[in-house]
Amino acid sequence: MNMVLEDAEEKEVTNPDVKMWIDDLKDVAYTAEDILDEIATEALRRQLLVEFKRVAESNTFGTGEDKKKVVDLLLSSDAGGNEMCVIAIVGMGGIGKTTLAQLVYNESRVKQHFDLKIWFCVSEEFVMPNVEKSIIEAATSLPCPKFENPEQLQVTLKKNLSGKKFLLVLDDVWSEKPIHQEFLSQLLHHGSRGSKILVTTRNESVALAMKAIATHHLKLLSKDDCWSLFEKHAFRDGSSNADPEIKEIGTKIVKNCKGLPLAIKAIGDLLWSESSVERWTNILKSNLWDLSMEGTNILPALRSSEDAFDASLKDKAYLENLVLEWCPPEEVLGITESQRGVLENLQPHRNLKSLTINYYGARERLNLSNCKYWCALPPVGQLSSLNELVIDGLDGVVTVGPEFYGNNSSTMKPFGMLKSLRLKNMRNWKKWFPFGDENEGGSFPRLEKLYIVTCPKLRGRLPVHLHSLAKLEISGCQRLEGSLLIDSFSVLTHIKILGCGKLESLTLAEQYEHDGITNFNISCLRELIISGCSSLMSIPMVVLISTLKTLEIDNCKKLELPMH
Repeated sequence: MNMVLEDAEEKEVTNPDVKMWIDDLKDVAYTAEDILDEIATEALRRQLLVEFKRVAESNTFGTGEDKKKVVDLLLSSDAGGNEMCVIAIVGMGGIGKTTLAQLVYNESRVKQHFDLKIWFCVSEEFVMPNVEKSIIEAATSLPCPKFENPEQLQVTLKKNLSGKKFLLVLDDVWSEKPIHQEFLSQLLHHGSRGSKILVTTRNESVALAMKAIATHHLKLLSKDDCWSLFEKHAFRDGSSNADPEIKEIGTKIVKNCKGLPLAIKAIGDLLWSESSVERWTNILKSNLWDLSMEGTNILPALRSSEDAFDASLKDKAYLENLVLEWCPPEEVLGITESQRGVLENLQPHRNLKSLTINYYGARERLNLSNCKYWCALPPVGQLSSLNELVIDGLDGVVTVGPEFYGNNSSTMKPFGMLKSLRLKNMRNWKKWFPFGDENEGGSFPRLEKLYIVTCPKLRGRLPVHLHSLAKLEISGCQRLEGSLLIDSFSVLTHIKILGCGKLESLTLAEQYEHDGITNFNISCLRELIISGCSSLMSIPMVVLISTLKTLEIDNCKKLELPMH
């Protein structure tokens, strides 16, 4: 088709009919491109769903009987009162304590049994006020307010637990201090009879210090379960029917993992795309297995997943795929010093091809830049303290939707504290889907500034109900078409729209035309700048007669301004 177009474009100078035909053909070509992009997007979405399902299933090896026993403990008779209702899961690092606790936490019977569920990742520092704030957020589905004194926090905490049968999961506990056991006891007194606290820990002494009434010890995976788990992660079709030499090497690698599910999954994922016997042999013979690490038996290169190390990976020349994963977003309130140290000291080798960072609990500002091959955004909407977010140069992202906001089952509304959001240079981004029912709102309650810059394929509507939005800037979004509804941005002070060639109008809600009622506060608007919007035809009169201090309109050829 390109050859035909080149020939035709030479003739269009002298033949107007050829020019018209070329324009029509280009329109058809653009439409076809859009359809193909949509098909590709749907295919990618389905591929991701299959992959997520594969990973979820792979996490359950050897946990069926363990899950049943822990669930039975949580649902046991409530007649004994709340004084001693702590249950512990104990096992070495990487054995699957968090995975088991998550399976229990999401079990349907557990969901039905408890009025309120809270998950909190404790790690090395047991900060009691953070646990209390997390409980309040889970109970109210809102970010925890700031309290002037500790007494107000205690009153609010007691109010939100009173009369409720709750389950509190404290993941990765290290403390043996009596004050923390007394803290757990006090929490149980606030709730109703039958409330339970589930603790995961590496140390039996922690379970004793927390006065657990029952302790479930996790054992290493059996030989058969180890191999089945490795197969799922290391081989493309989930089976090792291919090269017998690779299977033999894989057997030795699994033996070196010593029954630890986390080690098996991580090494399996590392080898998933590899078909070279030499590559598998290099992993088997590397010094990865020889390094010691104080306080745990898990492999050194995997310690990041347990959130307890100071990472320095610059000497791992064979490493091509690296995954750093913390507790899921609903489990974390802020970040610890050890989390921050992981990324500050990370020095991967130049051969590293893929770096994945999941659930990093950035506290106030997060910048995701130039991750060209990411096809989906991480669930940063569940970072409860995030104030500023910059997403720049993620060319692989086509849609922004549920994966961005986070798990719908979470008790927190997404982006509860976010004030500034910048989306830049996302060259294949097409659609922005709302959180749940867009008529209900719920996301971005405090967002004040929104910048969308150089996203040439973006089209459709922006999220509505941004009631705190004061500054809106959109530039270089050539396919953003139709109308931009500004009625729900009730306190806008600055609007800047540049280079949006297909945008046709700025509009208010339809009822405004009939009864003069609108959410848009015209007294707030101070600046309106529009340039390079060649299809723009109308701007509401109410906007033009507002208390504007700056009005700039340039290169908008179709715009007709009202004369009165």
